[in-house]
Amino acid sequence: MISQAHITADTPMGATLVNGGATFRVWAPRALAVYLNGTFGDVPQLEQTPDQLMVKDTNGYWTGFVAGAREGDPYTFYVVGSGSRGVKRDPYARELAVDAPFPNCSCLIRNPRAYPAAAAPDRRVRDGIQHGVQRRRLFLSRLRLRGL
Repeated sequence: MISQAHITADTPMGATLVNGGATFRVWAPRALAVYLNGTFGDVPQLEQTPDQLMVKDTNGYWTGFVAGAREGDPYTFYVVGSGSRGVKRDPYARELAVDAPFPNCSCLIRNPRAYPAAAAPDRRVRDGIQHGVQRRRLFLSRLRLRGL
């Protein structure tokens, strides 16, 4: 089975870069097996082998850690169900690759801070006040619908 280093109950969904590689987490409660496939650190791992099998917890989350995985590495999940099996994209992927036309493309490991929104002012709520956001009110004064 795939490594469980860096995996905790708080491991985020999707692919997350950590020191030395990336963690992966996906929810597939009825799956019989979930494999992590991709090219990690220029090393292709594209087969459904026991060392790519993710570990399932009691709540249906499948997890794994890949040492050497880095920013921009492509990946997909291979899900085995009771009636079907196949490649699935990560619903939490931050970016999709252009290796194949949608919907057959891979996902890319991305650092969430690599996006412009992450560099924007702090938008958290502190002391009951939302900081860093301008609030504007929009009003719809009149709406007319006419038949054709």
